[in-house]
Amino acid sequence: MKNTLRVINSVRYKLNDEFRLRFHRRYVRYQGNKFDLSHPRSIRPLKLALLRGTYEGREIELIKRHVNRGDKVLELGSCAGVTSLLIADIVGVENHLVFEPDSRNYEFSLYHFKLNSKNVRIKKSLLLSGNDIPESFEFYSGDNPSASSVLLQDHPSRREIVGTDQFERVIAFENSKVLVLDIGRRGI
Repeated sequence: MKNTLRVINSVRYKLNDEFRLRFHRRYVRYQGNKFDLSHPRSIRPLKLALLRGTYEGREIELIKRHVNRGDKVLELGSCAGVTSLLIADIVGVENHLVFEPDSRNYEFSLYHFKLNSKNVRIKKSLLLSGNDIPESFEFYSGDNPSASSVLLQDHPSRREIVGTDQFERVIAFENSKVLVLDIGRRGI
């Protein structure tokens, strides 16, 4: 009996997802900010997670628990800008700096920052640690916005050459006390 119920619930969930995708509004509010589901970078899993209210749920929970008003935050990776907008809402745009090396995600985030009339500080650059960092670095922009990397991946991506900044110099200049890393995992 339990297996039958599980299958039925699974089918119901899939039908609800199809309904959500087919009849969704162009814009959805999530974590107090507006996101455009029709943007070309809004792939199906991202749309569903925003519509369900589950997008980057663990990251959002950690940010709400550990980031406080007035903290100086350095964020690495922004994708659609969801966590970036939440952090800016908590600490203020003047206390938050985002680094996004993927040119498509950089534009995707900027689009959502402008959509929400928030001047989040974002830099299209890759942070590297050490004294002798190169001026530019090879980066792979994944077709899935959550799957970009400095390493060549086994999924569709395009190669970019991006500028670099020294991690230690940025930390010192910004006086950052909180580091938010939303990198290193594939998927939504």
